[in-house]
Amino acid sequence: MLAAVDATRGGDRDAFNQIVGRYQRRLFGLTLMMVRQPTAAEEVTQDAFIRAFTFLDRYDADRPFYPWLAAIAVRLAQSWLRRRGSWRTR
Repeated sequence: MLAAVDATRGGDRDAFNQIVGRYQRRLFGLTLMMVRQPTAAEEVTQDAFIRAFTFLDRYDADRPFYPWLAAIAVRLAQSWLRRRGSWRTR
């Protein structure tokens, strides 16, 4: 997986497809467990991959990749839940 990260950092956008292919289901399962709505989980998962791609230069290659990606997804899911909670109280 580090090869795909390095290739993406080097400008190979297609290499990011390998990352998405490897972690998409797992990340979707995580976000679905949090938000409890498949459509919302798809949106949060997609946003997490976009953020990961955007901030890939901040990833520390000495650490495992999935926990970094999962942390992004968890924060996005928490934000989604906060927004949903605020909307419901109005």
